Amino acid sequence: MESVKNKVQIRDNPWSGLVNGFLTMPGRDAMIGLLILFAVFSLLSPHFLSVRNIINILLQGSINAIVSFGMIFVIISGGIDLSLGSIVGLTGIVLGLTLTAGMPILLAVAITMVVGAICGLINGLFITRFKLTPFIVTLGSQGIFRGVAYLLNNGKPVFGMPHRFIQSIAGTQWGIPRPVLIMFAGAVVCHVLLTQTKLGQYARAIGSNEQAAKVCGINVNRYLIWVYTAAGLLATVSSLVVVARLRAAEPIAGMSYELEAVAAVVLGGASLSGGVGSVMGALIGAILISTLKNGLNILGVQAYYQQILIGFVLVAAVILDQARRKQA
Repeated sequence: MESVKNKVQIRDNPWSGLVNGFLTMPGRDAMIGLLILFAVFSLLSPHFLSVRNIINILLQGSINAIVSFGMIFVIISGGIDLSLGSIVGLTGIVLGLTLTAGMPILLAVAITMVVGAICGLINGLFITRFKLTPFIVTLGSQGIFRGVAYLLNNGKPVFGMPHRFIQSIAGTQWGIPRPVLIMFAGAVVCHVLLTQTKLGQYARAIGSNEQAAKVCGINVNRYLIWVYTAAGLLATVSSLVVVARLRAAEPIAGMSYELEAVAAVVLGGASLSGGVGSVMGALIGAILISTLKNGLNILGVQAYYQQILIGFVLVAAVILDQARRKQA
């Protein structure tokens, strides 16, 4: 009787539920790494845990997080998109040229979003219609989109962004930078799309077993096209933030964004073999990378060493993914 009572007490213990929730949460490993980074950097610098610096970490991580939200759909479907950084650069130039030409802001943004969607659509069509591997297609389109970005303005940046546009995207709301609010809003929308719609559910099914998905009646080609189009759209949202924060559009913008997005997604629990991943995990992974960069900046570490460490993080993310697959 007493042992039964003890079992009931353990079962009703709220702390056990909290621990179990943490152990099963998306991006658990990334969250542990994030907490460790916070502990280390807070000990090394008294300024790290200030409210201003925490907001700065979120602001710096917002761009990578938004790109990562697109990457998570692609990776869950069993693919990869190496062109997302180039899409950021190309759509940024399109936005800059349309805005400086005097076009209304909403129309310029709409045209830019269409261009980003078309870029993603092109990737999806080549992958599905010609049965090419996503790695090869997006590696090729990475160079194509970047080249077009240079051609549109002869390789020169576009200056003179309207103040109203800059404030609407890069300003503050309730004391919080708007890019941070856009990041969290995007996380909510993408989480719903991934968990509550056919797009997310079918993408996960395709990534888990494409042949089984076909047998179940899923139009694999159609949903893969939608996945890559969505990734292009989210990269374009990121370009809006980049242009607003820089107050200029540069064809070089977005360099290596796709690699940091892959690192964020895998650190957040996604599998490069497909079928596994979450938006929450991608968000935590992006904030982890931003925290690492921020802490190194505060400690005065040179940018060259930071790049080396980010490279190690990417390799570590792949090793972590392989370890997860062996355990599964």
